[in-house]
Amino acid sequence: MVSPSGGGTIAYEASNLTFNKTGYIDTGVYLFSSENINRDFELVCTGLYAPAYDSTGTFLCAKLDGPAYGFLVRVNNSTSNQYKGTIQCKVNYNNTVIVRRINGVLSLEGDGITNQPVSFNPNTVFDQPLVLGCALQSNGSPYRYAQGSIAHIIVTWL
Repeated sequence: MVSPSGGGTIAYEASNLTFNKTGYIDTGVYLFSSENINRDFELVCTGLYAPAYDSTGTFLCAKLDGPAYGFLVRVNNSTSNQYKGTIQCKVNYNNTVIVRRINGVLSLEGDGITNQPVSFNPNTVFDQPLVLGCALQSNGSPYRYAQGSIAHIIVTWL
């Protein structure tokens, strides 16, 4: 773990990630586990890209099914494809999306968000990691692989 200059502890950081419908990255960061459910965090994701007219666009996912959060961030050209817990972004949008939890309250901001706000249940606990470029089912197995890229992502415990 590394402490960033702004305070907090970096839980995960990566740059120039690409997904081609064939795999995903397990960040190992359990944002909504019973151990971490009361911890404040900030997730900053820049340079989200998904190919136009492709329904498998880039996403960051905590879990797909069940009563919990589902996709945290999805980049997709079709805003009609809404999923529970989705922060929907415009396709090919290359700016920043920020997800924060402060004192148990989740908030989101950023350019290109098309269905803000998103309703989250802060009392829901599940032991699934944040994964990039994939959706997870409740049993932890991959459900769907994404296509696209992320220029930079950093997850920080505040």
